Amino acid sequence: GDTVDTILPSGRHAPGVRLSSGETVPADIVVSNSDPATTYSKLLKDLPRRRWSDGKLGRQDYSMGLFVWYFGTDRRYDDVGHHTMLFGPRYKGLLKDIFKTKVLAEDFSLYLHRPSANDPSVAPDGCDAYYVLSPVPNLQGDADWETVAEQYRAKIAAELEATLLPGLSKHIVSSRISTPLDFRDRLLSWQGAAFSLQPNLFQSAINILYSSQQYMSLTVLYSFQHLVLSVFKFQSPIFSHLNHGSCLLAGVFAVALCPHQSFCATAIPVL
Repeated sequence: GDTVDTILPSGRHAPGVRLSSGETVPADIVVSNSDPATTYSKLLKDLPRRRWSDGKLGRQDYSMGLFVWYFGTDRRYDDVGHHTMLFGPRYKGLLKDIFKTKVLAEDFSLYLHRPSANDPSVAPDGCDAYYVLSPVPNLQGDADWETVAEQYRAKIAAELEATLLPGLSKHIVSSRISTPLDFRDRLLSWQGAAFSLQPNLFQSAINILYSSQQYMSLTVLYSFQHLVLSVFKFQSPIFSHLNHGSCLLAGVFAVALCPHQSFCATAIPVL
């Protein structure tokens, strides 16, 4: 479908959205599952904003980016589980590179997902389906992903071949990568950040609820999401489904509380 271009403001309400095609879609309630920076600076660009100005959004701390490699093999690796964490040689140093200095490190930690371990139907008979995630700096770093993406994928492939998936290079039959550039350009994620704002103390649910007065339906959605991430302090991509789940649950609550309203979801899915 078309990309949502603008949430249409009318006083303190949002009666609908305008698509990139120019079509207007009316709704009683608009729920945005985009990140706050994109919602306020892009989707609500026509709304006068005193608190969530572009300047304030630019000063916030944003989560890491992700390098994602999707691939399929023409053989099965039945000794590999559905979820596998493969830690690199560093922990604190790697986190500093990702979140503080925003340098693309030579080493990495990986999460390998093999859905065909539990559901063989996701791959042809005798084959496997995978994706592997590597946490990386978001686009506030200086990595040139158009240049280094394939090199980075090859390093990950070599590590997997040496540890979990022997002979991998001979059995790859499909391959696709996603970098922070894709998160920014295809998923409209601010700075290519995979998980929106960092769930730190001053960007958590309590602070957002206290400080925001505009579009409370949007605020509650963000707040519930950040509350889950803040309480459990999840920075690992293995728990990225909570980002979706918390937003989904918040949406379910909204529908349950307003059963007679029509909802227009401007959701932009983020991994």
